[in-house]
Amino acid sequence: MKKIVLMLSCAAMISFVACEKKGDEAKVSQKELRDYVDSVKKNEAEYNDEHWMKVEEGYQLRLVKAEAATMHDEEEKKKVEASKEEFNTYKEKYHDEAQKKKDEEVFAKKQAFRDALFGEGKIGADISFSWVTAANIKDVYVNFVNVVDKNKDTYSREDWDEVKVLYEALDTRKNEVEKELSSKDNMTIAKEKVRFVAIKAVNRPMSKVEENHEAKEMDKK
Repeated sequence: MKKIVLMLSCAAMISFVACEKKGDEAKVSQKELRDYVDSVKKNEAEYNDEHWMKVEEGYQLRLVKAEAATMHDEEEKKKVEASKEEFNTYKEKYHDEAQKKKDEEVFAKKQAFRDALFGEGKIGADISFSWVTAANIKDVYVNFVNVVDKNKDTYSREDWDEVKVLYEALDTRKNEVEKELSSKDNMTIAKEKVRFVAIKAVNRPMSKVEENHEAKEMDKK
């Protein structure tokens, strides 16, 4: 009988120690996840996409460990869920801000491109040419074609697409003020239009060829 009692006592003690160890593992792994999420949020350095991939890898490793360790511990499991929710909220905010920054950079680049063709602040996101009148449209055409001619060798295919959109919008404005144009200005604009078409015909296809060549060279590397 004593032997049975002793065996039961040992079994109970082993079970208690095992449970206590599991409880410790649950707390430790939960805290590791919690500390990691806090460190991600407190990081003062600006994350980039490459760095963020490493952040996610580190998070997933800790999350899997914490979820397994807290499977039978409701209190610690709730803390893990709270950390998950906090990380996902921060992740969503990060991606929103990163996308906003990318959009702003793209718009700033596009705005600088438009400023070079028409003058600072003349053409905004709405591509309005209301500021172009019969009195200044000739100079607008001349400047536009001169800038295109000067930069034709550096334009990418996307740049040429933008040039095309802006040129067509300028042409639309010309049709609106054409009745007010002098014959001399009309003639000058006609010459500039011919010059533009010639420049685009030669250089736009070449920009695509060059980009394809560069892409192939990158693939080789």
